[in-house]
Amino acid sequence: MEKPKEVKISDAEYDAVIDRLNGSNLSDADKNIIRGMCCWYRWLLFLVCETKITLKRLREMLGWCCKKISKKNKNKTPDSSSCEDSSQAAANTNGETPNSSSPEKKKRPGHGRLGHKAYTGAVNEYHTHEHMKAGDICPQCGLGKMYLMPPSVLITFTGSPIIAATRHMSERLRCARCGFISTASMGPGVCKYDPPCLVALAVHRYYGALPFYRLEKLQKLAGVPLPTGTQWGVILSLYEAIYPVFWALLRAAADADILHYDDTRVRILSCMEENKKLHFTDRKGMFTTGILAKVTGPPPDDITRKVVLFISGRQHAGENMNELLKGRRVDEKKLTAMSDALTCNLLSCLLAVMCKCLSHALRKFDEIEEFFIEECGVVLSLMRKVYKNEAIIKAAMMAPKEWLVYHQENSAPHMKSLKIYLEEQMATKKVEPNSSLGKAMNYTLKNWHGLTRFLEVEGAPIDNNEMEQTLKVQIKSRKNSLFYKTEFSAFVGSVLTSVIATCDKNGINPFHYLESVYIHQDAVVKEPEEWLPWNYKETLSKLDSVKQSSSSLAFAQVA
Repeated sequence: MEKPKEVKISDAEYDAVIDRLNGSNLSDADKNIIRGMCCWYRWLLFLVCETKITLKRLREMLGWCCKKISKKNKNKTPDSSSCEDSSQAAANTNGETPNSSSPEKKKRPGHGRLGHKAYTGAVNEYHTHEHMKAGDICPQCGLGKMYLMPPSVLITFTGSPIIAATRHMSERLRCARCGFISTASMGPGVCKYDPPCLVALAVHRYYGALPFYRLEKLQKLAGVPLPTGTQWGVILSLYEAIYPVFWALLRAAADADILHYDDTRVRILSCMEENKKLHFTDRKGMFTTGILAKVTGPPPDDITRKVVLFISGRQHAGENMNELLKGRRVDEKKLTAMSDALTCNLLSCLLAVMCKCLSHALRKFDEIEEFFIEECGVVLSLMRKVYKNEAIIKAAMMAPKEWLVYHQENSAPHMKSLKIYLEEQMATKKVEPNSSLGKAMNYTLKNWHGLTRFLEVEGAPIDNNEMEQTLKVQIKSRKNSLFYKTEFSAFVGSVLTSVIATCDKNGINPFHYLESVYIHQDAVVKEPEEWLPWNYKETLSKLDSVKQSSSSLAFAQVA
């Protein structure tokens, strides 16, 4: 069956069609059928536009089950004026005029391969010539001398199961008279579960979202069975070593300059069982709060570090943030906080500059654009111009001061025009306040102060998209693993995921970092601030220098 042609009619046209139908010479039965189909079509459009109806409920109303409907590809191209404005702004930032005749550089088609420098975790193995060295006579011409060149590089890959096993068989000898048994030594460094094994389990489970039972089946296929209970016990030993680092990250996040935070759902079986016994007025929800803290280091480096924290339980994001900020030590500097406009995300910190996500407001109009093409087109056109300016800022890597000035000069006029348009639509009652369009306009006007903080505060973010992208780690885990058994297991997952995600945000290899923390866990407990992802290598180098100096001193004393 071919897709029918889309028909869009206004209320006046609909009434005219009904009048023509009533005056036609069709039978009453045919008129009732056609009139009912038209009324059903209008009612269904209104229901989909104005109410939040699920696909399951819509199928039940239609009385039949249909296949999954893929999302429509919206080929939305910005208007030519916005493109001209963005290109002119980009030219001004580069110090060029729009009419400059500089030829456009075409991107060279690549092969899609990565350079060898991208493999930072690869083991280096240098191969030298067996019968030749630099300075020897050329064997080809017999005249010139050979000299060194940059080495030829080939990256080779080896495959193995996630966890590999080695069977150690030690020879045993027994005395024929007294029964004394002597077992051969396995050598130093042999343990049942080495640090790379612990780290691999934690990363695949809590960052790769690979459930324990699925990993158990994969390991069984490889001939190295690893039951789920064993995996949990192994991960607990790594959790005990990482726990002090998590609290050090909490203290660092409390003193951050900018904090992004948001919530997502989580399932905890013990809490779900507890909900059956709670009163209907008690809180029964379960949430995972994601916090992204941007901490600026001391001068002269002024490097911005990113701390990612996840907290799972019954508390909302606002409550977890208020608990975090109780340990804030930088009281003289205002905190910039970014979240959505939910009341449960409000902070009690008086010095906090509350920013609200502009992307949330944009999505409200984008979802109903098909039903209110003209009104939403005006709003989305202005918002997209603001986001074009944001893209130019990020591409130019501007400093926070330049960032603020650029937005004030180029984005403030668009936001001002947007506010005037929204207020005019609501004041003249051109939009029904209780309709989906009216609700979107009311949301934007009500939260206007928070949505426009990026025009007033230096370094204030424009939206919370970075935090929402970070929360996908937990969402992916929820979709694959479905639930946690207890609140403690949820806390263990939050701790390990937080540390691994922090390594990822700062470009640190989490495998090497977690192995180092586990091996030196006694030193980590004493000074966890010295073992954060961005300074642990310096601590390791200090320990190596101390060991070398102590060993040289002992050798001198013996000599």
